[in-house]
Amino acid sequence: DLSRIVPFGQLEAVLAADLFNKTGRRRGSRFDCLIAATAIKAQAEVATVNQSDFKVFVQHGLKLAGAPLPTPPPASQATTGN
Repeated sequence: DLSRIVPFGQLEAVLAADLFNKTGRRRGSRFDCLIAATAIKAQAEVATVNQSDFKVFVQHGLKLAGAPLPTPPPASQATTGN
């Protein structure tokens, strides 16, 4: 079910802290750790265009959904700045 709300509790918090410590304690990754831990515990995939920040969690059980990159508009629709 893609529309379910996944709770964040003590188990997710402990896993998030563990992921933070195991992946280099990068300050900017705190919220990524929370998201990854929640998805791992829920056995859910994470769909994001920012896959590079989440790939580090794959070895810890995170599943990333395959997301195609946005397609640029055709050259005929590109803005010319005029």
